[in-house]
Amino acid sequence: MTSTDAERAARYRYAKRLEKTANKLHDLLKNAPSKYKEDFRLLPFDIDYILFDCVSEVLDAPVEYVDEGERVGVRFMLDMEYPTEEAVDEINEEVNDFQRWRNALSAKSLSGNSAVALKMTRNAFCDRVLGAELANSRWGWVGVKEGESGKQGALYLFGWEHNKGRDGEGTVGLFHKEVGVDVNGRRRPGHRDALEKIERVLSGELKPYIVWQTAEDPTAKRKTIASFNGAYVSECELYVDKSDWWVGRVGSSVSLPQIGS
Repeated sequence: MTSTDAERAARYRYAKRLEKTANKLHDLLKNAPSKYKEDFRLLPFDIDYILFDCVSEVLDAPVEYVDEGERVGVRFMLDMEYPTEEAVDEINEEVNDFQRWRNALSAKSLSGNSAVALKMTRNAFCDRVLGAELANSRWGWVGVKEGESGKQGALYLFGWEHNKGRDGEGTVGLFHKEVGVDVNGRRRPGHRDALEKIERVLSGELKPYIVWQTAEDPTAKRKTIASFNGAYVSECELYVDKSDWWVGRVGSSVSLPQIGS
């Protein structure tokens, strides 16, 4: 059945309203008064059950409340075994790889900028190695480590090793200055978030660094990450080139133990 322009417009308006509502709810929860942030059960209504019902709708999975003595547990009745064996294996491999990285740091000096390849997700790399956060573990493009006591924080931008200095000027292309869209015409949230974070660099809140990632196949149109350089990140200066792309001019390398200290 072919949709009319009016029907498509109505669906788009609904999707945008839902997105705005979800983002507003996220901000409200994140910036709650300390009284509620410490224990949301102090709210004058049961927000947890409302949120569980929302997740149930999104996952298309009934929610079941399980009596666990003094507490009530929650289980979403997904149409799959969770976690899957593949998911457990992937998590275990990331933990093992992280431990190998820690061992490598203690066994050798990083003064020569030796590469230590880490095979893990971008979210895990930000969390465990950089002490930073993605805006969203699924679609986030950049990691942020907030500064403490008024100090400058850090913005971690991910660059491909095979693009480093390809133009002979020690630069690496990052992404376009305008938010891109996916195959369905939706604005990419990761791209939008990355541009917002660059504004914080320009205002002096964050200092930019390049995290080097290696591609499984550097010639592929859609590249997948093989590993991250777990030894060091690179300071960079950001600017927009003639093609309207944000570019990082690569500066000094900084070992990750210094970053995390």
